[in-house]
Amino acid sequence: IDEIKKENLNLKMQIYFLEERINKMSPDGMERALKENVDLKMQNQELITTLKKRDKLLGEAENAI
Repeated sequence: IDEIKKENLNLKMQIYFLEERINKMSPDGMERALKENVDLKMQNQELITTLKKRDKLLGEAENAI
């Protein structure tokens, strides 16, 4: 239980410091971070689509054999 309490405290401290960093970011920094987030989400979606196509083709190839 002590270990869990220690981990909980560490996580709370991490949240606090991350929130402080976010609050201190300039509007330009926030805008860049948001743009990067959108770009990464789009890239992630493209990769998911590519993987689904690959899996479909692999399934078709397996059925053909």
